[in-house]
Amino acid sequence: MTTIARAPAEDVVAALTALITEVTGGAIPFGPQGYAVVPAGLVDTASELWLDGARLARGTETVVARDGALCRLRHPAPASGDREREDRERSRWYTGILGIRLGLSEALLDDCVGYLGARESGEAVLLRRQLVQSSIAEVLIEHLEVRAVLAGPEPLDAATRAHLHEQLTGADRELLRLLGASGFTTEGKGRKARVSELLAAAYQPGRVG
Repeated sequence: MTTIARAPAEDVVAALTALITEVTGGAIPFGPQGYAVVPAGLVDTASELWLDGARLARGTETVVARDGALCRLRHPAPASGDREREDRERSRWYTGILGIRLGLSEALLDDCVGYLGARESGEAVLLRRQLVQSSIAEVLIEHLEVRAVLAGPEPLDAATRAHLHEQLTGADRELLRLLGASGFTTEGKGRKARVSELLAAAYQPGRVG
C-alpha cells in the first residue's frame, strides 16, 4: 500500500522513516541522480546505502545540507545491483515518495482553505470568491487524480511517476499563490511545499537534485 502522510511538514519525518524501514530496511535511499532526503537521525545510524535500488556499504556519501529534522545527501553515482529485486524495491520506494508528497499537498490545501476562509476582501470572505473557488477546485481535482493512480493495482512506470510529480508540484504552487506572502515564510504554511519540492528534486525521474 502506498504511504500517504497527510500531516504537517514536521511529520514527514515519521512518514519517511516508515517508508525507509518498509522498503530499504533502514538503508539511506538515494534517487537516480544520487541525492537523498532523509531524517537526520538516519544519517547517524544507517550502515548501508540504497542507490536507486542497488545496495552498498557506507563510505562515499556526503552531507549537502541540513534542513531542520531532514538531511540532504549526495553520492557520486548509483551502482548496478540485483535487477529483479531492484525493480520491485524501486517501484515501492518511488511510489511511496509520491504518496508522501500527496499527503503534504493535501495538508497544504487544508491550510489554504483555512487561511482564505478567515480573510475578507471588502465585504466578502476570500474563500467565497469565484476565482478562488475555481482554483481550489482545480487543485482538488489534481489531488483526486493522483490518489486514483496511486491506488491502482499496476506498478507505475517512470513516465507516469514523473507526470504525477509535475501534477503535485503544480498544485502546490497554485496553493502558494493563493496563500500569498504567508506561503513563502521559512517556517510558515509554505514549508510543506518546500519539503515536498526537496523530495521531488531527489526522487523524481529526470530531475537533477
